[in-house]
Amino acid sequence: RNMTTSYKDNRADNIALNFVKKFGSALSVNGNVMYNNSINGSEGTSYYEQYLNAGNTYRYSSNTNRMENRMASAALGAQWYVDKKTFLSFTGNFSTSKGAGENGNRQNTYSADPGLDVSDPFGAGMEDNVADSIRVNAIRMSSVSENRSNRYMLMAEVTRKLNDRGSHISLTVQYSDGRSSSDNFSVSSTTYYQLAGYMGGDSVLYRNQYQHSPVRNRSLAAGVAFTQPLGKRLKMQLSYKFRSDRQYSDRNTYDLSPFFGEDAGDRPAGYLPDNYETGYTDSLSNRSASRSISHDMALTLNYAHKEWDIRTGLSVSPERQSLDQKTGRLQADTIRQSCNYSPNLTVTWRGKQTRVQLTYRGETRQPSLGDLLTLTDNSDPLNVTRGNPGLKPSYNQNIRLEARNTKIGLSGDLNWSNTINNITRAVTYNTVTGGRESYPVNIGGNWNSRVNLRYQKRIKRRFNIAARTSAAFVQSVSLVNEGQKEQPDRSITRNRSLNANLRLGYQPEWGGFDLT
Repeated sequence: RNMTTSYKDNRADNIALNFVKKFGSALSVNGNVMYNNSINGSEGTSYYEQYLNAGNTYRYSSNTNRMENRMASAALGAQWYVDKKTFLSFTGNFSTSKGAGENGNRQNTYSADPGLDVSDPFGAGMEDNVADSIRVNAIRMSSVSENRSNRYMLMAEVTRKLNDRGSHISLTVQYSDGRSSSDNFSVSSTTYYQLAGYMGGDSVLYRNQYQHSPVRNRSLAAGVAFTQPLGKRLKMQLSYKFRSDRQYSDRNTYDLSPFFGEDAGDRPAGYLPDNYETGYTDSLSNRSASRSISHDMALTLNYAHKEWDIRTGLSVSPERQSLDQKTGRLQADTIRQSCNYSPNLTVTWRGKQTRVQLTYRGETRQPSLGDLLTLTDNSDPLNVTRGNPGLKPSYNQNIRLEARNTKIGLSGDLNWSNTINNITRAVTYNTVTGGRESYPVNIGGNWNSRVNLRYQKRIKRRFNIAARTSAAFVQSVSLVNEGQKEQPDRSITRNRSLNANLRLGYQPEWGGFDLT
């Protein structure tokens, strides 16, 4: 209890049963049952600054939340050696969970720093002397929520040895299904100090909402892998995997303001009035149905020698994705056919006391279909998002070189990675409301590198020297639009870091000394 934070009544309880049973030498069964119960709450404040050519932003916020969660799960597995050439395995698991939470948040944004106390920015009298001219917006929000989920997975695999040379074939089938839903009641008010309302005063957006969000995910996969030696030192593996994924998700939003009026505070949290369905709000709701079908084909070659070990492969994954989505009052559907590539190469050389390894990995990443649709989501007026149908797939690659010599106690590695057509979000800022609108775009120039060097030596069994140092460089590119320009500005952030550590040790028979 009270281990995660100082928040009152925090606790985490769990009980589990695990078992393994063998039936002779050919069959074994294992499984487990688990139950978890947790209460986790926290209180916090934060302060944020952002500097722009069009003006600076200063934001204070406070947050309290409390979450209770219960989860139960069970798993069962079996492994069976049918005969000397056939192996069969089965795995299944199920989990169910239920949670409830409460959250309260307050956030104020200013165009100049009012100098509030970061530890208690909204305490008594803290905002009394803040000039109205620097106020941008203020948000108050409280919510209660409930969520439930159920999920299960079944997988079976059979491996058959074809001959004594090492040829074998494996078949795998997997199916999973999951359902979840959440209910959220929220009351919020957003005041725009620089935007006049229809009565001439500050513009205020008041919301009393109920959101019901069901989600279902189903997945089916089946694959076959064939391994064939091509010689004494060379082995080849061919594999194919079919995968089908379906997802359905809704966000149904209901406006409860007309049902309560001024007596909203007299109602219990989470109360649903009669005929609440008449408050359904199209503009704040979302419905989505998607399906993807992929065919993963891979070729792997492995060459093993006394000094050399070379492993290389290429995975090609043609994929067909479809999405039917309704955001607000607009609806769109799209179908995309794409192909992902994932090459890899690992070369290892081993001497008597030296080992060197070079690794390369690449991976194609497709943008999400939701990012490709031109629909605009304005359910959060201070964080409006929309899609971009012109997005291109990105390609991430990583190179790693490792070396080690046990005689002198020296080892190190060098890492480099970059992303071509990286997907980032271009942001347009509204200095009047303090809000932002963003959309995804491709951008280049993101890369990072890191080098690590380690040395360790023991001298006459009594003295030990250990030293390590590392250096890193990261370049991140983003887009920022401060003045509603047609083309956002390119922003580059460079981060350099250097770390070093030295440890000297002396260990006599009766004790030890360490200097770090």
